[in-house]
Amino acid sequence: MPSGMALRLLQTGNLIFRLPMTLRDSSQLGDPNGCSLTVTGTPAWRNNLATQVMGWSASELSNISCPAPSLVTAVATTDAQVLLIFDRTIDATTVTNVNQFTLTGGLAATAYTVTGREIALTVSGTMMGATTYQVTVDTAIEDTRGSPIMANSNQASFAGFDACQSKAIVISQVYGAGGNSNAVGLNLSNWIAN
Repeated sequence: MPSGMALRLLQTGNLIFRLPMTLRDSSQLGDPNGCSLTVTGTPAWRNNLATQVMGWSASELSNISCPAPSLVTAVATTDAQVLLIFDRTIDATTVTNVNQFTLTGGLAATAYTVTGREIALTVSGTMMGATTYQVTVDTAIEDTRGSPIMANSNQASFAGFDACQSKAIVISQVYGAGGNSNAVGLNLSNWIAN
């Protein structure tokens, strides 16, 4: 969606609030669940039964109050990197050292990069594909509105990275499937060498 397009942010019954994505980002609304705000100086209109209000500029928005940021998910993107995704933009100046991230399973953060709502962690240790890990983020990390991460939303589980190796999949049999002359059956085996 282009940055200037309107985005439906909140809907309560027959009331819908919209604003451009650029204004959403600059206002730090992120995931608007639980946010409250005042919109002034803009018309309201109806579409079927829904009353719609659109904020066009920051001057039309006031009294913005949102819950503290949350860690939404974590995912291993390589065997040495874990991507953390938050519901609000993170203030990079509040991420000060690798000790603000605790990982299970013998993994440890060795470096980090903050980009908007994401923190990419470089980790040391052996990450296994069939293992579930957990990351905990220090609640001293804040969003750009100055709100610290919620203590009950600062953890996420993720599966270890498992690079698919073509030699691990073996086609063991191709055969005609029953009485349907157009069908073909295929047996696949996942052989993992030790």
